[in-house]
Amino acid sequence: MKIAKVSKVMSGKPFDGPRGTLYGWWVTMDNGDNISVNTQSADRQPWAEGDTATYEITKTHQGKNGPWHSAKKVNPNGGFSGGGSSAPKQGGSWTPAKEKSVMVQGLLKSIIESGSLVNEWETKLKTAIDIHDRVVGSPAPAEAPAPAAPKPVAVSNNDESDDGLPF
Repeated sequence: MKIAKVSKVMSGKPFDGPRGTLYGWWVTMDNGDNISVNTQSADRQPWAEGDTATYEITKTHQGKNGPWHSAKKVNPNGGFSGGGSSAPKQGGSWTPAKEKSVMVQGLLKSIIESGSLVNEWETKLKTAIDIHDRVVGSPAPAEAPAPAAPKPVAVSNNDESDDGLPF
């Protein structure tokens, strides 16, 4: 997974994908990556110029003007997002809160299966949570992000290279 600021966004030509028409976007990042990202709508570009983009490179290609990458847009809150991606949209990144939840569920299951007495499992559960919080840390309460104002969209259809790529 990579994170970079978007320097330039240009629309590509639509094409037929496995799930219908896809719209290609050529995106140049401030870290030097030139990537191609697909969406399912011509009106929905993956990012606007100046946005901070989170993406995963899936394949590298060699064009006449240098390398470029096929990429998937990654939702910074976890999971994949974006148009033509066949990646799952559920899921997310591993967090201390999720780790604690999985640990507590596993502990509860083992306590129930062992037939421990009520006073024993409460103590064991509290001890396990305390140990987890000391080692991993307590997750901070999530704050709802403030809604961002829409950014102006700059799209160019100029394909200047011989191989059809803008890079």
